[in-house]
Amino acid sequence: MFGIVSQSGNTPTMYNPIICFDTSDTSASNITESSNLVSLLKDRSGNGNDGVQGTGSKQPSTNTNTINSLNAIYCAVGDYLSMASVSTAVNLTLICVFKPLGNNHATASFFCADAADNDFQIDSLTSGQFHGRVNSTNLGATSAPDLGSNEINNVILVVYRFSDNDSDVTVRLNGAEVDSDTYDGAMNSTMTMRIAINRGLSRSLKLDLGEFLVFNEDLSATQIATIETYLTDKWGVV
Repeated sequence: MFGIVSQSGNTPTMYNPIICFDTSDTSASNITESSNLVSLLKDRSGNGNDGVQGTGSKQPSTNTNTINSLNAIYCAVGDYLSMASVSTAVNLTLICVFKPLGNNHATASFFCADAADNDFQIDSLTSGQFHGRVNSTNLGATSAPDLGSNEINNVILVVYRFSDNDSDVTVRLNGAEVDSDTYDGAMNSTMTMRIAINRGLSRSLKLDLGEFLVFNEDLSATQIATIETYLTDKWGVV
């Protein structure tokens, strides 16, 4: 079952996430970097799902950009982090604080979950903007729910809750639900997850990454609100 809200270093370990990234901790135990280029971002959930990038030309930067005076990892166009072979359940909740900065295509993505079946990405919807669209025909969502507004250059707190129990996906922005849709395809049991690029590794989103959490659960409204309050206060989301 879920744990209480707790904290390990600078990173909350709320309700047992399967991935937990906190870029505000610049220590060598959390971020592996050379000349500010990041090759590994530690998964602080204890599950070993580290964000990695072995190619120097695609490595994000640290100690260059901030959110609310806290260190953020900066992904230029073409930079991204991968978490390979992540074991997932049929339900999934993604929670992230980040600042989208620019893109060159409608399918430039903040996040993708790549698998043989029922993969998806959260993309821009429109070139030069970021609407956070859930893009997946395999999951069966018909209206491609999104944030409902262009959030380029805004620090945002987003929640994407995929509930096989309720057969729906809900989208939240800065503490409020903004869209939802039904879907009929369960998550694949193993996925490669990536931050700042699409499934085809061809369209990337320029962004500052603050904190990122993934749960193998469709978190309750109370649990989500607890996490949102913590992240809002920490990262100065308005």
